[in-house]
Amino acid sequence: MNAKQFSLKIEEIKRNSTDITYMDAILLFCDNHKIDPAEVGKLISKSLKEKITLEAQELNLLAKTGKLPI
Repeated sequence: MNAKQFSLKIEEIKRNSTDITYMDAILLFCDNHKIDPAEVGKLISKSLKEKITLEAQELNLLAKTGKLPI
């Protein structure tokens, strides 16, 4: 499995379960496929990392970065 395939699977899980976070979707995927979550780091694409970061900032799990007013 490559990063693109992994991202598509995570997006599918997220789309099918609207009340789940991206991190929860990754953990659910790992649990269903009996994969150690520590091993999927190399499969997370840049766009998926950005989505996880934004979601974590919205949940106040990460400090928010400065945004320019538009």
